[in-house]
Amino acid sequence: MLNPVSTAGAVQTLMSVDADRVVNLCVSLHELWSLPAQIAIALYLLYTQVSPSTAQLACSQMLCVLTEAYALIAGHKVRFASSRLQWQNAQPTQHRWCHCEC
Repeated sequence: MLNPVSTAGAVQTLMSVDADRVVNLCVSLHELWSLPAQIAIALYLLYTQVSPSTAQLACSQMLCVLTEAYALIAGHKVRFASSRLQWQNAQPTQHRWCHCEC
């Protein structure tokens, strides 16, 4: 038979991981629809303010820079999430609001 304390801890860990994934999914879905809209608005404003050839050059450079920046940020985000989970797993099993060994 399983120990109820470790089972409750395992359930809590699984629920925490699932909640984090749902939050990350919501952020990703929001970025999925908002980023193309932002790029389209930026391109429209760029074409109306400067000549089309200058706008094309600026857009291609901006796209390269933003792609690299997003990849860098995504890598840091993954490393931070894994280190945070390792830190949470290394914490004692006592409750944060209680200073006793429960």
